[in-house]
Formats: sequence, structure tokens, C-alpha cells
Amino acid sequence: MKLPALYYLYALIVKLTGASAGGLHIGMMLICLLTSVLVYYTTKNLFRHEAAIVGALAYSAFSLSFYFFGFTAQAEHLVNFQIILAYFFLSRAYLDDKWYWWLLAGLVFSNAVFTKQAGATFALGYLLIMAMAVKKNHDNDYLKNAMQPILYSAIGSLLVVGFWVGLMYAYGVLDEMIFWVMDFPKGYTQLFTWDTRKEIFYDNLSTIFSNYPLLWIIGFVGLIFGIIKSQTRLAAVFAVSLIISAIISVMPGYYFYPHYWLFFSIPIAFVASFGMSMLLDLIKNGKTTVLTIGITIMSVIIIFASDLAKNKKYYFSNKVDKISKNAYGINPFVECKEIAEYLAKKSKKGDELVVMGSEPQINFYTGMRSPTRHFFMGFLTKGRLEEAEWTAEAKKDIETKKPRFFVHVTHPFSWAYVDGVKTDLFDWSMAHARENYDLVGIADLKSMGTIYAWDDQVNNYPPANPGDMRIFVFERKKQ
Repeated sequence: MKLPALYYLYALIVKLTGASAGGLHIGMMLICLLTSVLVYYTTKNLFRHEAAIVGALAYSAFSLSFYFFGFTAQAEHLVNFQIILAYFFLSRAYLDDKWYWWLLAGLVFSNAVFTKQAGATFALGYLLIMAMAVKKNHDNDYLKNAMQPILYSAIGSLLVVGFWVGLMYAYGVLDEMIFWVMDFPKGYTQLFTWDTRKEIFYDNLSTIFSNYPLLWIIGFVGLIFGIIKSQTRLAAVFAVSLIISAIISVMPGYYFYPHYWLFFSIPIAFVASFGMSMLLDLIKNGKTTVLTIGITIMSVIIIFASDLAKNKKYYFSNKVDKISKNAYGINPFVECKEIAEYLAKKSKKGDELVVMGSEPQINFYTGMRSPTRHFFMGFLTKGRLEEAEWTAEAKKDIETKKPRFFVHVTHPFSWAYVDGVKTDLFDWSMAHARENYDLVGIADLKSMGTIYAWDDQVNNYPPANPGDMRIFVFERKKQ
């Protein structure tokens, strides 16, 4: 269900920082830092330079939020970077109205959409900055003067669309791309209803406002004054539009996964910066003075100190596994890393690994390829018509290629069967493993912690009871 730009961006990060979890996190950390810098320069161009530091700090705090899994290498970080880069180019056009800024903005924003579809929700903000620029640079005949930015933005967007569509066509996978990004999500987004998920929506929205109260207070007070003043009304509408866009971005399918809410990094940054800009204007009527600088510095110190005080255990903890468990609960992410370390010691170049579950990160950690393209079993358990064909293909690939290692995950989140109704793939997986492989490892997920058994230890390990969450590690029997 992912668009091609996402894969290429991740591949670029891996190429630059290394094919490891640590390298990926370093790469994403640099992306987040660069995005904060872009927020600073964008808000500096659009609002006041003193207020820009507030926007950059707001973005940094929210984008790294524990509550919304900002510490993970999420696609939302990449989308946010590109959206704000596009806004930065627009802010430069706001200053000097050069055609190439519009072209660059169209290129980057379109690529953000080709990274994740939700990026398209911020198109309204794009259009409003365009309107701000036309209004600033052309006192009259707005429609006529809007043609240049519209034209060059459209050219930039079409170049990106043409590139990705052409590349997928050249690889012979255009039909597959269309299926996965347009057809498959139709079923994926029909699993939940608003009534069953609305409490999660309201809880997350409450968390956003309750954990960053000062930023929102500054922002909303400034928005009120910004809307009242005719000179700043359009900029205020732009800031409000970002909140609306962020809300729309999390709505498809009503999943409301925590990392979806990282899109709120954009509105909180721009709203806080605009609010501070308006408040400083009220104090000294747009002039930079010792007082405005002092107020800005004090605001930054208070925001920074309150965020650190509230989240010091998160920011300064070196217990990465504990942070992961606190965030993801019973999801077996920590266990996957432990299993991968065990397998990496046993494997050699050319070995293959099949993971019967939805934990492809084990393949990434070990560097072992999957024998089948169906390496995320959660996509084979949603009751789609194609699943019978996909399941048969996965079984055939595994039986034919005979991977050396076989991991079977017994965990409800891993298989995520619709209404708890299992297909035969789950049962086939364990039966195939026991017939063709030796059990060499068990990760037994208990409420008090995970128990591991390796090699000879598995022989005396108690059998599983119904409802137990375990990950079984197998090695192919010697012929």
C-alpha cells in the first residue's frame, strides 16, 4: 500500500547511514533536525524572525513525541520534511516571486504525496501560501497574477508524477502499483467504523492539546488577533488550515495509529510561530526591540524546560527496549531483535529466512532475504478474494526454495485475522515447520517479561497453552 517514493527515500537513508536499525535512526534523526531548521526559515519568511525559533522548537518537541512514536523511523517524518521543504520554497516565492521557487515547490510537494497519500491533505496550506504571495507581490488583478505560480507549480507536480509513473512502467509494475495504492486500501479502510474508533480519536486529540498547552495557548490567542486584523487574516486562515489538514490526514480507515498523528507536528509549529508573531506585533507594533527578543527567549526557555521536565525519563533513558515496550505494549518488537541476533550468529551468506507473521524486520536485522514476496502475513488475513491465490503462492515459494530458517509467530497482532477467523495458512505454517525443521528457539511473551529458550533448552520447555503468545524459531533439518 506504499507509494514508490517512500521505498526510494528509505533506500537512500540506508545507503547513506548504513543498513542497520541504528543507521536508519541516525538518518531519520538528521531528517527531523533538518525539518526543524526548515520550519525556522519558513516561518521567518512568512511571519517574524523572533517567532521562528518558537516554531522550530515546537516542531522538534512534537515530532520526537513519545506519545506518537516520534522516536521511530516513521514515514510521516519523511512526508513532513517534504511538505515543509515545499512550504519553504513557497515562502521564498513570497519574498521575491521568482518562478523557480514555484517550480521547486510543486516538485517537492508532489513527491511528498508520492511518499504517502496523506500528504495531499496539506495542499490547502500550499494554496493559501500561494494566495499570500500573490497578495503581497501584486496589489491588484490577483487572478491574472496567480497564473504564474499555478502554472509552474503544476509543471513541477506533473514532472514528478511522470517520473514515478514512467519508472514503474519501465519496471513493468505499474499495474501492481495502481492495485496496491488504489484498490487494496479499499478493503483495508473498511474494517472499522467511526462509532467503534471515535474514543481513540478523541483521546489522541486530547493528548495533543494537553501535553503542549503553552504552544497551543500562544497559537490560539495569536490566531484570534490575526483573524481580526485584515492584514494578517489570510496568514491566520493558513495556520488554521494546517490543523484541519492534519485532522483529515489521520481519518482514512479510522485506524488512528499513534504515528499518524505526527502530521500534527506541522500545525503546532506554524500555529505557535504565528501566534508568537502576533503577540509580539501587539507589544511593539511589529518592531524588534529588547523586549520582544526577551519575551521570545523566555518563551523558548519555558517551552523547552517544561517539555524536558515532563519527558526527562524518555529523553535521557538509555533503556531502548523499555521505551519500545512502553510504547508498543505486547507487540514483539524487542523479541524480534533478540531473535535476529541469535539467527545472525548461525546464518551464513546466501541463507534465506521466512517469517510467518508480520515481522519482516527480522529479515532486515539479519540481512537474510525472504523466499517469497509475501513477507507480511497480515496482508493475507483480511478476507480479500486475492488471498487464496497469494496464500498458495507463498506456500509454493516456501516449499520450493526451502529456506534454512523458519520463524512462526503465534501472536494476535501479527496475523490480525478479521473477526478472529483464521485461514489455513496459520495452521499450515506450524505443520510445515514441524515436519521439515528442527525447533531451535522459543520467545515466550509473558506479562512479567519474555522468557527465551535456545538450542537444547527448547527440548524441556513447557508446551504452549491456548492463548500463549510465542515466537518459534526453526532451522531446516539436515538431510
